[in-house]
Amino acid sequence: MAERRIIRIENLVTPKRRAFGILLHLHEVDRQGGDTKALIRGSGLPDAVMSDPDMLIDITVERRFLERLMQTEYRDVTPLEAGLAIGASTDISMFAPISNAAKFAGNCLEGLSMFLRFPELVWSNCCVAFGETDDEEFIEFVPETRSEALDAFSAARDMASTLGFIFGFYPQAPPPLAMEFQYDHGVIHRSLPERLSGYLRFGCERNQLRMPKGFWMHRPATASAAMFRSLEMAIMRQLPVLRKKDSIAQLVTRQLQALDPIASLEEVAGQLGLTARTLSRRLSEEGASFSALQDEVMIGRAKLYIRHSDLRLSQISDLLGYSEPGAFTRAFKRMTGASPKDWRGARI
Repeated sequence: MAERRIIRIENLVTPKRRAFGILLHLHEVDRQGGDTKALIRGSGLPDAVMSDPDMLIDITVERRFLERLMQTEYRDVTPLEAGLAIGASTDISMFAPISNAAKFAGNCLEGLSMFLRFPELVWSNCCVAFGETDDEEFIEFVPETRSEALDAFSAARDMASTLGFIFGFYPQAPPPLAMEFQYDHGVIHRSLPERLSGYLRFGCERNQLRMPKGFWMHRPATASAAMFRSLEMAIMRQLPVLRKKDSIAQLVTRQLQALDPIASLEEVAGQLGLTARTLSRRLSEEGASFSALQDEVMIGRAKLYIRHSDLRLSQISDLLGYSEPGAFTRAFKRMTGASPKDWRGARI
């Protein structure tokens, strides 16, 4: 079996995210003549959700909405088929402002990575890994809902919409090889989206999009470094507005999670419209420090690599920017009470 090398891995599940994703589903239900008001009431969503795409929705409410959606509007198909149908019909350009920036990326990897960095602006219940082997490249989706039905739905929706993004923004890139799913029970093939039928594989080892070698580094015709960086900075400035109810520590944590590599105090302060000194003071008032938050983000990312990949610990240390594996081990043990090796063995 070819060795799988992980380039980047990120958990897109956040406690709250914009109502925009729910609106996409509601508009599709309305287009098909469904009862959107009953769906909203039955899910416990506020009526104002239909007119406020920037409303922040708790993840438990969102999942209750998805479960009700599958029980009503998509009751005649499996969760996987429902996810494929919704993902295939999603206009990925509606995920502005990320999609606006991604089309100017220098290569496909840079463009698709935008969706890992700003989870509140997209809609996902998956941990996503970008990687490669000697012969192929891949995007793996690991659902994080702890519900078999929602796992299948989420993986299918996210993979289908990602494929739509690739087709829409990078039409000259090497075409995908396959869309593979671990799930294979109850699929009625005649109900699958026609545009995806040639790529679908069921009962596989992983949920993943398999791409030919060279896909990541393909340069889109629309590539523009200046436009990409300008729009990226505009997104970073928008995030604190969306998170206006968050504490300063929460804002700093989310900004750190969005930046790769991990940013400096001065960089994060600039994104928040503060001086480094003011940011440090306001964190101190909340009983927090920038270095401690930075450590938390680094260790959180390390846990994702350990849990969802077979990377050696030395490789994870390199990916996270530690000077040497020993420094990574010491930091991890200080934060978790266990060494990375012990943590991997116990799957804590």
